[in-house]
Amino acid sequence: MGIGLGLGVTISVISPRSNVQAVPQQSTPSYGVSIESIQIGSSDEFSVTVQPSVSRGLQQLSSSGLGSRSSIVLSGAGSSLYEAGSEATLGTSVTVLGSNNGIYSYSVTQVLSRERGQAKSLMTDTKDELIIALHRYPWDTTELVLIASYRQ
Repeated sequence: MGIGLGLGVTISVISPRSNVQAVPQQSTPSYGVSIESIQIGSSDEFSVTVQPSVSRGLQQLSSSGLGSRSSIVLSGAGSSLYEAGSEATLGTSVTVLGSNNGIYSYSVTQVLSRERGQAKSLMTDTKDELIIALHRYPWDTTELVLIASYRQ
């Protein structure tokens, strides 16, 4: 029989505590959802492009995308598009189909008449709005401007 005595050494390494604080930041999406088509009230749908078009559609003048929490400016010409806009009143529904197949709902909050080409000056980076400038003929000097706010 034998009895043994053992001697052991333990080394503990403890790292110092560091304080990490998270600061919440409002993030904007890294991609923009573009507008495919738009419907004002109960009118037909109108296509939206980033290039000038002679068809029955709208041209997007701003680089903002849907969901970016800033204004989007659209401009269009043509009698059917102008008539759809001129029938709009406060509260008229504006339905937008995005490139992500999402449906975005807006409501008309202002109807204005402005000098042609001035609608972009109404754009703001703090509101999620659609600014739709419409004129009937190429020689019109004024345009009908619809401002629609996002409905959640």
